[in-house]
Amino acid sequence: MDFKPITLEQKELFNSYLKGRRYETPVFTFTSLFIWKDWDPLSWDEIEGALCVKSGYHGWDAVLPPISGDDKSVLAATEALIDWYKQRNLPFLMAEACDLMVEFFERTWPGRFIVREYPEGANYIYRQEDLANLPGKNYAKKRNHISQLERLYPQYKFLPLTADLVPNAIGQLKSWSRDHDMTNPDLAAEQRGVMLALENFGKLDYTGACLVIGDRVEAFALGEPLNSDTVIIHAEKANRDIPGAYAAINSFFARDYWQDYDYINRAEDMGMPGLRKAKLSWHPDHMEKKFHLRLK
Repeated sequence: MDFKPITLEQKELFNSYLKGRRYETPVFTFTSLFIWKDWDPLSWDEIEGALCVKSGYHGWDAVLPPISGDDKSVLAATEALIDWYKQRNLPFLMAEACDLMVEFFERTWPGRFIVREYPEGANYIYRQEDLANLPGKNYAKKRNHISQLERLYPQYKFLPLTADLVPNAIGQLKSWSRDHDMTNPDLAAEQRGVMLALENFGKLDYTGACLVIGDRVEAFALGEPLNSDTVIIHAEKANRDIPGAYAAINSFFARDYWQDYDYINRAEDMGMPGLRKAKLSWHPDHMEKKFHLRLK
């Protein structure tokens, strides 16, 4: 097996594999695999008619569920990977498995794997109409934050992210970085991933939008469809000195760009209490769990 680094040149190849099956977690988009490839050292190979991605997150030696629309290819690739781990005298570990993949393997090979939930990796899933409309008492504070923004900055504009605005968005990302503890390896890795996304604007499949006040991008968001009814938000950054900027970019992005989708996946909290609190404050509809699979 010859696992190689992920580069932009593989985008069409990866997409040809990814479109063959429904996936529920954001790692199963080329954008995610590309922009987070340094945070979670990712590499790839084609095995038995499936795309196989290897993960080195936190020093793991793991694989993602093989990617293919053909069940036989997924199973053949999994068998080949299991044999490869045996040859190297290493335990086989499959990471980033969602409920659908766990059900598939349990149905096909009952009892072959030990399945363990990975709580820190669970994704927060929201109803699009909730984020767009902010209904009821649960969202009163969010509506108030946006009203404050509109009172203080009536000249604000909510615009599509374009090539002309990307340098300004990069400036906002750098400002965000200065306001956060970049000695935290997760935050530093996140910053690099978002920078990589912005630097490759137009080459990746995401859509972006930004909140502009005066001549400055004060907030931006990047997202794309994950499956037929769900959108994934890859990144969202805002100037925390602008009251309501975070609430506005979140709600406006859902309202103006994703009306044709039922759900918005805002990824995981990485076990960070502050991030967990922020994500819960938007009242998720449900959580999409992630699992690790090991051989019995």
